[in-house]
Amino acid sequence: MAKKLITKNNFTDFVCKKNNTIYVDHSMILSPGVKDILRDRGITIVYGDRKKVKEEAVQCVNWELAHGECRSNTESDLENTIINILRKDFNIFDNEVTGKIVGNVLRIIHK
Repeated sequence: MAKKLITKNNFTDFVCKKNNTIYVDHSMILSPGVKDILRDRGITIVYGDRKKVKEEAVQCVNWELAHGECRSNTESDLENTIINILRKDFNIFDNEVTGKIVGNVLRIIHK
């Protein structure tokens, strides 16, 4: 399984706004430059096993959605965000599968 390199260009995708924390598991690598940026911005780095990190990150995303702090403001952005999560975090690249998941999420949101 390939590791995700977290850099100054993508680290904001992984920072939880709720508690100003980035959750890092064994499948992620923080570049030295991004560690400096995180420290300078007061962002806490939490290392842990994949399951625990995923649970905390999901709780964070749920909080951001509930408090209107989601980075995605349009449905199209939301679809792209979901697809990126499926690809980055779950290694799901099948367009049919991602389409079904996105459809289910949007149906739940629009209830």
